[in-house]
Amino acid sequence: MRIPPIPVFPHLDAVTPTAASNYRRLDNRRAAMVSLLGVCCVGGLLSPPTLASPKRLSAEKAALTIAKDGLRETTRLLADSKLAGRQLGSPGEREAQRYVKSRLQQVGLSGVSSDGYSQGFALTEVRSQQTGAASFRSIATTMPVQIAVGPAELVLTTPEPTAATNLRDVELLFVGYGITAPELQWDDYKGIDVRGKVVLVLDGDPQQTPGIFGGSARTLYGRWPYKVAEAGRHGAAGVLVVHDPSAAGHGFAAVRNAWAHQYYLSPEGRKEPGSVKLRGFLSDDACRRLLQAGGQDYDTQHRAAEDRSFNPLALPVRINVTQQHHLQPIQTANIIGILPGSDPHLRSEAVVYTAHLSHLGSHDIPSGAATIWNGARNGALGIAGLLELARAAAQGPPPRRTLIFAALATQQGDFAGATQLLSKLPTPVHRIIAHISLDMLSPQAASAQLFQVGRGRSSIDLFLNKVAKARKRPVTSEPNPERGLYYRSDSLRFAEAGIPSLQLAPADLTTYLQQQFNQPSDTYSDAWTFEATAQDLQLLYLTGLQIAEAKTAPTFNANDEFAKPASSSRK
Repeated sequence: MRIPPIPVFPHLDAVTPTAASNYRRLDNRRAAMVSLLGVCCVGGLLSPPTLASPKRLSAEKAALTIAKDGLRETTRLLADSKLAGRQLGSPGEREAQRYVKSRLQQVGLSGVSSDGYSQGFALTEVRSQQTGAASFRSIATTMPVQIAVGPAELVLTTPEPTAATNLRDVELLFVGYGITAPELQWDDYKGIDVRGKVVLVLDGDPQQTPGIFGGSARTLYGRWPYKVAEAGRHGAAGVLVVHDPSAAGHGFAAVRNAWAHQYYLSPEGRKEPGSVKLRGFLSDDACRRLLQAGGQDYDTQHRAAEDRSFNPLALPVRINVTQQHHLQPIQTANIIGILPGSDPHLRSEAVVYTAHLSHLGSHDIPSGAATIWNGARNGALGIAGLLELARAAAQGPPPRRTLIFAALATQQGDFAGATQLLSKLPTPVHRIIAHISLDMLSPQAASAQLFQVGRGRSSIDLFLNKVAKARKRPVTSEPNPERGLYYRSDSLRFAEAGIPSLQLAPADLTTYLQQQFNQPSDTYSDAWTFEATAQDLQLLYLTGLQIAEAKTAPTFNANDEFAKPASSSRK
């Protein structure tokens, strides 16, 4: 079956980069015209494929229907610049939502609510002033410390939706990794009062401390939201997380682009933890200069922070922040299709596949040029895979448990899309037993090797191993576990809910993170073969089907940090 050709998007022709970044300021007349998208589009603009044959295929044959051509067409469509980067709440996002709905409907999946396939929810968008928002000065020399706010060295925002952040002449402190873990006899805040002050914390967790943290692998303590929350529990006024490009796998530009807009769930949703007034990311070079201005050597203190004996430092450096925040209510939605289970005793349990529909949209980059973040790999490819899986599953054998195919609105807003899905499970599902993420797929040539994110955590590995072995594909752990991909994806939100998660990492992960992740360069390429995508999706379909058929649900291994509730210090 072939996906229809790319539509022309006549209603979005005016959504240029500049227009897209200003769409919320349309006058009433133009806004009314944009609202006609829903009327005009469903009838033919984004025509879905024809219905699949009602004849059921075997699992293997259904898997083989996942084809490169369909993946190519859908990826190219959703990464089209006329969708202006599918920014949350934008006309481009709504157009993409309608397309996904029509595809799910046409393959015969059920909807989730009175709104059909939409699980709507509200967010607050926060756009924070950067230029001129902050300054630093040395007490010792009375001289300013030159830090470029916004373009390359420092990005600031607020942990909660608020109109302004004001900090005057506040002391800076360096607290290593910013971890308090009594069960590990670790306290980076020992002997120092950080109340009302701004702390500098290293990203990740100590990598050179055998047997305490995860060695080369990141743990929950390494996540920046934990560090923000922990600083708040100690009474800090703000947190600056030092970006480590070698550990993260990407440069500061990716951080800057992702933080250009922040999103927060409405009050009835999940709130960001912590009570700090200011949070930000700082380049490692900028942190080096701040410590130098305080009479300290960055490399020496970085090494010291790797050990329990580290003592936090009060720096003779002061920060001033006068920052304005523009707040805008946003309506978005998860788009969800359901394939009900066939077993009356198990159909209330579900295996869920997820991918992300929205991306970073279009806005000005530091040079002043209007730019579109099309998100071809970061979003569009995953949704293409989700739709191919939904079609294959609808043609394959009826699973005993329910299968859920969820195009999540976003990972932003502290995994807002996954949080909404888990808080409002689609009827008649009462429990999700496994999560399979379709983010991080590769559009390149096929590879025999499988790299599994978070391998060794749960019995979900056994299901993957069985399918992979039948296809003569060896499975290993992800390369560079210090990047903490498990904690940087929706896998974390599902794991926190006690649900094992399966995610693959692409063979070209390093290149992708360095050159395309959260960059305008993440665009569709005709050179992509989609061989790896089809191959991996076939495997993930069969693995999910095995889980849906199994007598018992996957569980976390007894020694895993998600096998029991996390300590309060890590929530």
